[in-house]
Amino acid sequence: MKASLITTVALGTLAAGLATSPVAIAQQSGGQNRQTLSVSGTVSGSLSATTDYRFRGLSRTFGDPAIQGGLDFTLPSNFYVGAWTSIVDKEIFTDSWGFEVDLYGGYKWQLRDGMVVDVGLLQYLFPTSSDFSTLEAYGGVNFRWLYFKYYYTLSNEYFGAGNAEGTQYLDFGANYPLGNGLNVFGHIGFLRGQSGARDYTDWSLGISHDWRGITFGLSYVDMDSDFEFTNRSGRTRDLGDGGFLLSVTKHF
Repeated sequence: MKASLITTVALGTLAAGLATSPVAIAQQSGGQNRQTLSVSGTVSGSLSATTDYRFRGLSRTFGDPAIQGGLDFTLPSNFYVGAWTSIVDKEIFTDSWGFEVDLYGGYKWQLRDGMVVDVGLLQYLFPTSSDFSTLEAYGGVNFRWLYFKYYYTLSNEYFGAGNAEGTQYLDFGANYPLGNGLNVFGHIGFLRGQSGARDYTDWSLGISHDWRGITFGLSYVDMDSDFEFTNRSGRTRDLGDGGFLLSVTKHF
């Protein structure tokens, strides 16, 4: 937990310092600049707290709260890279330090009428365990307030399930603005697993309010399968059980 908090605070500090500024790297010799490499782009970030970290319908914190944060660097050519981190339960993700780090990069095509096509790679890491680390390729389309995204597992592991290369996840969703900072959003996802990765469907519905760079969210999350997990203290919880989530996110 300490490692995750330190990571998220560092990400927030870096985002605040670099947002909307170009990145410059100078090589010096004898006290004089001999060559300067300038990379123009935009840095944005977020820091959030949530009552439960749900990933594709499943709790990764055993139903407990989580602190999360991320940074995105977008280039003028529409390439982007980013990193995101969250607290996770160390008993669900055994041999980990209790946090997740996601690294990603991709390219976005800005088409006509507000349509955006997005493709990239996403690496999930759970230091120090490699059994849960997962690599996915993704592609998606955003059109105004609607989106679709497709994920394909390239690694042999899918979050601990072995021989799961080729596992697919389809994500359909909407985020509709009501005005005055209010939005309603919904999502339905379909996992089609290989080997140890189980098939299931998850969904969510919620409302959010944007106020002075802060987003407040309330949503209901559920799925059509049971994923019971018992921790060392003997507590058993269905990680996919339906429930309400509250979240607060600060954007930089």
